[in-house]
Amino acid sequence: MDLLTGTLSIGRHVVNVFGEYSVHVSQIAIDRLSSQERNWRILQQTNLATDKMEGLNRSLVRLANMPNSPETTPNLQPSITDLASMFDAWYSALMNSHLRLTDLVAGLTPEELEGSSYASEWNIAQVLSHLGSGAEIFSLLLKAGLNGDPAPEREVYLPIWERWNAKRPEQQTHDSLRFNAEFLEQMVALDDSQRRALHLSMFGQDQDVIDLLRLRLSEHAVHTWDVAVALDQDATIASDAVVLLLDILERRVNRSAKPTEKPIEVRIVTQDPKRLFVLNVNIDGAVLRPLTNLEVAEFKASLELPAEAFIRLVYGRLGLEHRHKIYEDGVDIDALRQVFPGF
Repeated sequence: MDLLTGTLSIGRHVVNVFGEYSVHVSQIAIDRLSSQERNWRILQQTNLATDKMEGLNRSLVRLANMPNSPETTPNLQPSITDLASMFDAWYSALMNSHLRLTDLVAGLTPEELEGSSYASEWNIAQVLSHLGSGAEIFSLLLKAGLNGDPAPEREVYLPIWERWNAKRPEQQTHDSLRFNAEFLEQMVALDDSQRRALHLSMFGQDQDVIDLLRLRLSEHAVHTWDVAVALDQDATIASDAVVLLLDILERRVNRSAKPTEKPIEVRIVTQDPKRLFVLNVNIDGAVLRPLTNLEVAEFKASLELPAEAFIRLVYGRLGLEHRHKIYEDGVDIDALRQVFPGF
Protein backbone atom coordinates (compact mmCIF):
# COMPACT_ATOMS: atom_id res chain seq x y z
CA MET A 1 0.00 0.00 0.00
CA ASP A 2 1.48 3.36 -1.01
CA LEU A 3 1.25 5.76 1.91
CA LEU A 4 0.08 8.71 -0.17
CA THR A 5 -1.68 7.23 -3.16
CA GLY A 6 -2.62 3.70 -2.22
CA THR A 7 -6.02 2.36 -1.34
CA LEU A 8 -6.75 0.49 1.85
CA SER A 9 -9.30 -2.23 1.10
CA ILE A 10 -10.74 -3.84 4.20
CA GLY A 11 -14.29 -5.04 4.83
CA ARG A 12 -14.99 -4.01 8.40
CA HIS A 13 -17.18 -2.30 10.97
CA VAL A 14 -16.08 1.12 12.17
CA VAL A 15 -17.65 2.96 15.09
CA ASN A 16 -17.23 6.71 14.87
CA VAL A 17 -15.76 8.69 17.76
CA PHE A 18 -19.19 9.59 19.10
CA GLY A 19 -20.19 5.94 19.40
CA GLU A 20 -23.50 6.57 17.66
CA TYR A 21 -23.28 4.59 14.43
CA SER A 22 -21.60 1.52 13.10
CA VAL A 23 -20.60 1.70 9.46
CA HIS A 24 -19.19 -0.80 7.05
CA VAL A 25 -16.30 0.64 5.09
CA SER A 26 -15.24 -1.29 2.02
CA GLN A 27 -12.57 0.99 0.63
CA ILE A 28 -10.76 4.09 1.86
CA ALA A 29 -8.45 6.14 -0.38
CA ILE A 30 -5.58 7.84 1.41
CA ASP A 31 -4.20 10.01 -1.39
CA ARG A 32 -3.62 13.33 0.41
CA LEU A 33 -7.29 13.80 1.24
CA SER A 34 -8.25 16.40 3.82
CA SER A 35 -10.11 15.11 6.87
CA GLN A 36 -13.38 16.53 5.53
CA GLU A 37 -12.91 14.93 2.12
CA ARG A 38 -11.92 11.64 3.70
CA ASN A 39 -14.98 11.59 5.95
CA TRP A 40 -17.19 12.34 2.95
CA ARG A 41 -15.64 9.44 1.02
CA ILE A 42 -16.27 7.15 3.99
CA LEU A 43 -19.88 8.27 4.24
CA GLN A 44 -20.35 7.63 0.54
CA GLN A 45 -19.19 4.04 1.03
CA THR A 46 -21.25 3.41 4.16
CA ASN A 47 -23.89 0.73 4.58
CA LEU A 48 -26.61 1.09 7.17
CA ALA A 49 -25.61 -0.24 10.57
CA THR A 50 -27.24 -3.38 11.86
CA ASP A 51 -29.81 -3.09 14.64
CA LYS A 52 -27.47 -5.09 16.83
CA MET A 53 -24.60 -2.63 16.55
CA GLU A 54 -26.85 0.40 16.86
CA GLY A 55 -28.20 -1.05 20.09
CA LEU A 56 -24.68 -1.69 21.33
CA ASN A 57 -23.58 1.85 20.61
CA ARG A 58 -26.65 3.41 22.21
CA SER A 59 -25.93 1.29 25.26
CA LEU A 60 -22.35 2.52 25.43
CA VAL A 61 -23.39 6.16 25.20
CA ARG A 62 -26.23 5.73 27.68
CA LEU A 63 -24.04 4.01 30.27
CA ALA A 64 -21.17 6.44 29.83
CA ASN A 65 -23.46 9.34 30.79
CA MET A 66 -25.68 7.63 33.34
CA PRO A 67 -26.06 9.64 36.58
CA ASN A 68 -24.84 7.87 39.72
CA SER A 69 -27.22 6.51 42.28
CA PRO A 70 -26.03 7.08 45.87
CA GLU A 71 -26.73 3.44 46.67
CA THR A 72 -25.04 1.80 43.72
CA THR A 73 -21.64 1.69 42.16
CA PRO A 74 -21.08 4.18 39.31
CA ASN A 75 -18.57 1.81 37.68
CA LEU A 76 -21.22 0.20 35.53
CA GLN A 77 -19.67 -1.90 32.80
CA PRO A 78 -21.26 -1.49 29.37
CA SER A 79 -23.62 -4.40 28.83
CA ILE A 80 -21.48 -6.07 26.23
CA THR A 81 -21.64 -9.69 27.28
CA ASP A 82 -21.68 -11.77 24.13
CA LEU A 83 -18.46 -12.42 22.27
CA ALA A 84 -19.63 -10.93 18.96
CA SER A 85 -20.54 -7.57 20.52
CA MET A 86 -17.34 -7.44 22.55
CA PHE A 87 -15.31 -8.21 19.46
CA ASP A 88 -17.10 -5.53 17.46
CA ALA A 89 -16.53 -2.88 20.13
CA TRP A 90 -12.82 -3.53 20.58
CA TYR A 91 -12.13 -4.16 16.91
CA SER A 92 -13.95 -0.98 15.89
CA ALA A 93 -11.94 1.15 18.32
CA LEU A 94 -8.72 -0.41 17.05
CA MET A 95 -9.73 0.23 13.44
CA ASN A 96 -10.57 3.83 14.26
CA SER A 97 -7.17 4.25 15.90
CA HIS A 98 -5.48 2.90 12.76
CA LEU A 99 -7.45 5.29 10.55
CA ARG A 100 -6.61 8.20 12.85
CA LEU A 101 -2.90 7.40 12.70
CA THR A 102 -3.08 7.10 8.91
CA ASP A 103 -4.65 10.56 8.75
CA LEU A 104 -1.99 11.99 11.05
CA VAL A 105 1.05 10.84 9.10
CA ALA A 106 -0.20 10.73 5.51
CA GLY A 107 0.91 14.28 4.69
CA LEU A 108 4.12 14.43 6.72
CA THR A 109 7.44 15.08 5.01
CA PRO A 110 10.50 12.89 5.71
CA GLU A 111 11.83 15.66 7.92
CA GLU A 112 8.58 15.83 9.89
CA LEU A 113 8.61 12.06 10.37
CA GLU A 114 11.92 12.51 12.16
CA GLY A 115 10.43 15.15 14.44
CA SER A 116 9.92 14.45 18.13
CA SER A 117 6.95 12.48 19.39
CA TYR A 118 5.66 12.58 22.97
CA ALA A 119 7.59 9.36 23.64
CA SER A 120 10.84 10.99 24.68
CA GLU A 121 13.18 8.43 23.13
CA TRP A 122 11.39 8.09 19.79
CA ASN A 123 10.67 10.36 16.85
CA ILE A 124 7.38 10.00 14.97
CA ALA A 125 8.73 7.41 12.53
CA GLN A 126 10.10 5.35 15.42
CA VAL A 127 6.68 5.32 17.07
CA LEU A 128 5.30 4.00 13.78
CA SER A 129 8.12 1.46 13.69
CA HIS A 130 7.18 0.27 17.17
CA LEU A 131 3.55 -0.11 16.15
CA GLY A 132 4.54 -1.85 12.93
CA SER A 133 6.75 -4.40 14.63
CA GLY A 134 3.99 -4.80 17.19
CA ALA A 135 1.47 -5.57 14.44
CA GLU A 136 3.84 -8.19 13.02
CA ILE A 137 4.23 -9.75 16.47
CA PHE A 138 0.49 -9.69 17.13
CA SER A 139 -0.03 -11.57 13.86
CA LEU A 140 2.29 -14.25 15.23
CA LEU A 141 0.34 -14.29 18.49
CA LEU A 142 -2.91 -14.63 16.57
CA LYS A 143 -1.55 -17.55 14.58
CA ALA A 144 -0.27 -19.25 17.74
CA GLY A 145 -3.62 -18.80 19.46
CA LEU A 146 -5.50 -20.30 16.55
CA ASN A 147 -3.13 -23.27 16.46
CA GLY A 148 -3.28 -23.80 20.20
CA ASP A 149 0.43 -23.01 20.58
CA PRO A 150 2.05 -20.92 23.35
CA ALA A 151 3.15 -17.39 22.60
CA PRO A 152 6.54 -17.20 20.83
CA GLU A 153 9.59 -16.67 23.02
CA ARG A 154 11.38 -13.33 23.16
CA GLU A 155 14.12 -14.69 20.89
CA VAL A 156 11.60 -14.73 18.05
CA TYR A 157 10.91 -11.01 18.50
CA LEU A 158 14.51 -9.80 18.56
CA PRO A 159 15.18 -10.08 14.79
CA ILE A 160 11.80 -8.46 14.10
CA TRP A 161 12.76 -5.42 16.18
CA GLU A 162 16.21 -5.27 14.59
CA ARG A 163 14.74 -5.36 11.08
CA TRP A 164 12.30 -2.56 11.87
CA ASN A 165 14.96 -0.45 13.57
CA ALA A 166 17.10 -0.66 10.42
CA LYS A 167 14.40 0.77 8.14
CA ARG A 168 14.47 4.35 6.91
CA PRO A 169 11.84 6.67 8.49
CA GLU A 170 9.65 6.71 5.38
CA GLN A 171 9.77 2.92 5.17
CA GLN A 172 8.99 2.55 8.86
CA THR A 173 5.90 4.69 8.38
CA HIS A 174 4.75 3.01 5.17
CA ASP A 175 5.29 -0.52 6.46
CA SER A 176 3.70 0.22 9.83
CA LEU A 177 0.41 1.21 8.23
CA ARG A 178 0.55 -1.85 5.97
CA PHE A 179 1.24 -4.33 8.78
CA ASN A 180 -1.42 -2.76 10.98
CA ALA A 181 -3.96 -3.05 8.17
CA GLU A 182 -2.98 -6.69 7.60
CA PHE A 183 -3.44 -7.52 11.28
CA LEU A 184 -6.89 -5.92 11.24
CA GLU A 185 -7.77 -7.94 8.14
CA GLN A 186 -6.67 -11.13 9.89
CA MET A 187 -8.80 -10.34 12.93
CA VAL A 188 -11.97 -9.45 11.05
CA ALA A 189 -11.63 -12.56 8.89
CA LEU A 190 -12.04 -14.83 11.92
CA ASP A 191 -15.35 -16.67 11.98
CA ASP A 192 -17.31 -17.22 15.20
CA SER A 193 -15.84 -20.65 15.86
CA GLN A 194 -12.28 -19.34 15.47
CA ARG A 195 -12.96 -16.42 17.79
CA ARG A 196 -14.27 -18.77 20.45
CA ALA A 197 -11.49 -21.33 20.01
CA LEU A 198 -8.58 -18.90 20.14
CA HIS A 199 -6.59 -19.26 23.36
CA LEU A 200 -3.02 -18.27 24.04
CA SER A 201 -0.75 -18.73 27.03
CA MET A 202 0.96 -15.37 27.57
CA PHE A 203 2.07 -13.28 30.57
CA GLY A 204 1.33 -16.25 32.79
CA GLN A 205 -2.34 -16.21 31.83
CA ASP A 206 -4.69 -17.71 29.29
CA GLN A 207 -5.55 -15.01 26.73
CA ASP A 208 -8.50 -15.10 24.33
CA VAL A 209 -9.34 -13.13 21.20
CA ILE A 210 -10.76 -10.20 23.20
CA ASP A 211 -7.60 -10.06 25.29
CA LEU A 212 -5.53 -9.75 22.11
CA LEU A 213 -7.67 -6.83 20.95
CA ARG A 214 -7.46 -5.20 24.38
CA LEU A 215 -3.69 -5.47 24.46
CA ARG A 216 -3.35 -4.13 20.95
CA LEU A 217 -5.76 -1.21 21.45
CA SER A 218 -4.10 -0.13 24.70
CA GLU A 219 -0.79 0.10 22.86
CA HIS A 220 -2.05 1.53 19.59
CA ALA A 221 -4.37 4.22 20.98
CA VAL A 222 -1.78 5.56 23.41
CA HIS A 223 1.06 5.61 20.89
CA THR A 224 -1.23 7.23 18.33
CA TRP A 225 -1.69 10.00 20.89
CA ASP A 226 2.12 10.24 21.12
CA VAL A 227 2.06 11.22 17.45
CA ALA A 228 -1.11 13.31 17.56
CA VAL A 229 0.00 15.53 20.43
CA ALA A 230 3.33 16.21 18.72
CA LEU A 231 1.31 17.76 15.88
CA ASP A 232 -1.45 19.34 17.99
CA GLN A 233 -0.85 20.13 21.67
CA ASP A 234 -4.57 19.85 22.40
CA ALA A 235 -4.88 16.29 21.08
CA THR A 236 -6.50 13.64 23.27
CA ILE A 237 -6.73 9.87 23.24
CA ALA A 238 -9.65 8.82 21.03
CA SER A 239 -12.92 8.81 22.97
CA ASP A 240 -14.04 5.34 21.84
CA ALA A 241 -10.75 3.91 23.12
CA VAL A 242 -11.12 5.82 26.41
CA VAL A 243 -14.53 4.25 27.16
CA LEU A 244 -13.09 0.76 26.69
CA LEU A 245 -9.65 1.21 28.25
CA LEU A 246 -10.96 2.93 31.38
CA ASP A 247 -12.76 -0.20 32.54
CA ILE A 248 -9.68 -2.42 32.23
CA LEU A 249 -7.29 0.13 33.74
CA GLU A 250 -7.07 -1.87 36.95
CA ARG A 251 -4.95 -4.45 35.14
CA ARG A 252 -2.51 -1.84 33.89
CA VAL A 253 -2.16 -0.24 37.33
CA ASN A 254 -1.66 -3.52 39.13
CA ARG A 255 0.99 -4.60 36.62
CA SER A 256 3.01 -1.45 35.93
CA ALA A 257 2.86 0.93 38.91
CA LYS A 258 6.01 1.57 40.91
CA PRO A 259 5.95 0.96 44.69
CA THR A 260 6.38 3.84 47.13
CA GLU A 261 7.69 3.87 50.68
CA LYS A 262 5.12 6.48 51.68
CA PRO A 263 1.63 4.97 51.28
CA ILE A 264 -0.86 6.76 49.05
CA GLU A 265 -4.63 6.32 49.15
CA VAL A 266 -6.71 8.52 46.89
CA ARG A 267 -10.24 8.56 45.56
CA ILE A 268 -10.30 8.97 41.77
CA VAL A 269 -13.32 10.60 40.12
CA THR A 270 -13.34 10.59 36.31
CA GLN A 271 -15.61 12.41 33.91
CA ASP A 272 -16.55 11.44 30.33
CA PRO A 273 -17.34 8.75 31.29
CA LYS A 274 -18.09 9.03 35.00
CA ARG A 275 -16.32 6.47 37.17
CA LEU A 276 -15.17 6.23 40.79
CA PHE A 277 -12.05 4.34 41.86
CA VAL A 278 -9.77 4.10 44.85
CA LEU A 279 -6.03 3.90 44.23
CA ASN A 280 -3.76 2.42 46.90
CA VAL A 281 0.00 2.56 46.52
CA ASN A 282 2.58 1.27 49.01
CA ILE A 283 5.88 -0.54 49.15
CA ASP A 284 4.29 -3.66 47.65
CA GLY A 285 2.94 -1.90 44.56
CA ALA A 286 -0.42 -0.42 43.57
CA VAL A 287 -4.03 -1.56 43.41
CA LEU A 288 -6.87 0.23 41.62
CA ARG A 289 -10.41 -0.91 42.30
CA PRO A 290 -13.93 0.37 41.60
CA LEU A 291 -15.51 2.47 44.32
CA THR A 292 -19.14 2.81 45.39
CA ASN A 293 -20.71 6.11 46.36
CA LEU A 294 -21.21 4.75 49.86
CA GLU A 295 -17.41 4.72 50.33
CA VAL A 296 -16.81 8.31 49.22
CA ALA A 297 -16.69 9.88 52.70
CA GLU A 298 -13.96 7.50 53.86
CA PHE A 299 -11.14 9.14 51.88
CA LYS A 300 -9.06 12.17 52.80
CA ALA A 301 -7.47 12.62 49.38
CA SER A 302 -9.22 12.87 46.04
CA LEU A 303 -8.40 13.54 42.41
CA GLU A 304 -10.99 14.56 39.84
CA LEU A 305 -10.07 14.60 36.16
CA PRO A 306 -11.28 13.59 32.69
CA ALA A 307 -11.16 9.84 32.09
CA GLU A 308 -8.84 10.46 29.15
CA ALA A 309 -6.38 12.27 31.42
CA PHE A 310 -6.52 9.47 34.00
CA ILE A 311 -5.57 6.96 31.33
CA ARG A 312 -2.66 9.17 30.32
CA LEU A 313 -1.58 9.45 33.97
CA VAL A 314 -1.46 5.67 34.31
CA TYR A 315 0.45 5.41 31.02
CA GLY A 316 2.98 8.04 32.11
CA ARG A 317 1.69 10.80 29.83
CA LEU A 318 0.32 13.54 32.08
CA GLY A 319 2.91 16.28 31.68
CA LEU A 320 2.48 19.84 32.91
CA GLU A 321 1.42 21.05 29.47
CA HIS A 322 -1.42 18.52 29.22
CA ARG A 323 -3.27 18.96 32.50
CA HIS A 324 -6.75 20.33 31.94
CA LYS A 325 -9.77 20.22 34.26
CA ILE A 326 -7.78 18.42 36.96
CA TYR A 327 -8.69 19.04 40.60
CA GLU A 328 -6.47 17.82 43.44
CA ASP A 329 -7.43 17.66 47.09
CA GLY A 330 -4.94 16.24 49.58
CA VAL A 331 -2.87 14.49 46.93
CA ASP A 332 0.21 15.54 44.99
CA ILE A 333 -0.31 14.62 41.36
CA ASP A 334 3.44 14.76 40.77
CA ALA A 335 3.83 11.99 43.35
CA LEU A 336 1.34 9.94 41.32
CA ARG A 337 3.34 10.64 38.18
CA GLN A 338 6.33 9.03 39.89
CA VAL A 339 4.21 5.94 40.48
CA PHE A 340 3.40 5.76 36.76
CA PRO A 341 6.59 6.57 34.79
CA GLY A 342 5.16 5.13 31.56
CA PHE A 343 6.92 3.40 28.70
